[in-house]
Amino acid sequence: FGCVTILMTPFILIMVIWYIVSTPTANYERDIDGEDNHYICISGGLVPHLTWVFFFILVGYGGIVLVLSAIFVFVTRSVKTKYNEAQTIALSIYNLVFVGIVSVPVLFVLQLQHSILAYWILLNVIILYTF
Repeated sequence: FGCVTILMTPFILIMVIWYIVSTPTANYERDIDGEDNHYICISGGLVPHLTWVFFFILVGYGGIVLVLSAIFVFVTRSVKTKYNEAQTIALSIYNLVFVGIVSVPVLFVLQLQHSILAYWILLNVIILYTF
């Protein structure tokens, strides 16, 4: 319980500070012809343009945790116990790194091209793949 608390505390602090500094708000967008009106979630709050900074801080912290996990798995790979889960944890780390390196940049490109259907399909495939 203590190790999980220690690793999750910085994550929760980053999320709370991000939410206080750059609160998400709904912006009502009207289309030119007036038929496709909808809300878009934008970054608002005290400093509205820090969304990417907090995102990369959060991703960097997650990367640090993944590297530490990979080191622990490598060090304990040959421990002879009944509950040795080094191979399972290594496969989980591999899946997360693969998703982070390959799929997340593709999601950003699809979002910039406003391809909503392809973005939604790929996002659901990523969610299912990581579980």
